[in-house]
Amino acid sequence: MSEQLSYNINPSDTEKKEAEQPTSVAIQSGETEAKIVPEKGWTSEFSYKGESLFYAVGDFSGKSVRGGNFPAFPNFGPDTLLGQHGFARNNAWTWDKQTENSVELSFKPGNVKDRELDNLYPYDFENKMNISVGDKSIKYDFLVKNNGDKKLPTTLGFHPFFAIDNDIEKQVTTNLEGFNLEGRTWEKSKDGHLSLPLYDIPESGLIEINVPGKGTFKMNVSPEFKKVLVWKEIGADFLCFEPIIALNEDDITNNAINVEGMRLDVDPKSEVNLGMEISFESEE
Repeated sequence: MSEQLSYNINPSDTEKKEAEQPTSVAIQSGETEAKIVPEKGWTSEFSYKGESLFYAVGDFSGKSVRGGNFPAFPNFGPDTLLGQHGFARNNAWTWDKQTENSVELSFKPGNVKDRELDNLYPYDFENKMNISVGDKSIKYDFLVKNNGDKKLPTTLGFHPFFAIDNDIEKQVTTNLEGFNLEGRTWEKSKDGHLSLPLYDIPESGLIEINVPGKGTFKMNVSPEFKKVLVWKEIGADFLCFEPIIALNEDDITNNAINVEGMRLDVDPKSEVNLGMEISFESEE
């Protein structure tokens, strides 16, 4: 991993010059490493002893970026106005501070440069995301703060791409009830719809993903995350397990953020902390 970046910037500064914003930062704990891209709020790499645990992002210039992990805010999945997985992944986050093993980013309406939010998402929000690594683990603490006078809706989700070889995909097992990838082709129907496996997250919030020849991923999520979506591209060496706030869904419904009962509403002048931690145990 590249040399650790450091900047002498006061984290309390509300305006930081673009020239002072790093394009990529590296964090490390022992032999566990990760790379973060603040301009996307995206984790591009996560590895242990040089072995990729997340499928690494190769290129951010294409229309569809594959790899790493990103937060889908304010919405996970399709939305007619907000677009697929919201706007936070397509706009630059503000780099606030960093230690050897963690980095903190923030995101406000002013960070959104690719569209006008007045009619799309007219809420006074403030997000803070702390990303930290430990021994074979990576943790995301995501704060959604509502500074406004009306409820703020979100169907936040995370989108980690686990590095899992395509040829062993069908052998992966989990603790999710009804999980079975046998016979799944990942092909879209004629109308372009892709029916995806959507599972209930256990009440413990723990998802175990057993990968033959590699080891076990353990994903712990906040209780607000109720469902996990499993997805991949045909032939790709990754498998995504995506925890989402989908309080009442059996499918990824278009415009779910507008449907009461399918979203999380953050009360005015309040905040909610949402988190995900992923750890890895090598196969002995």
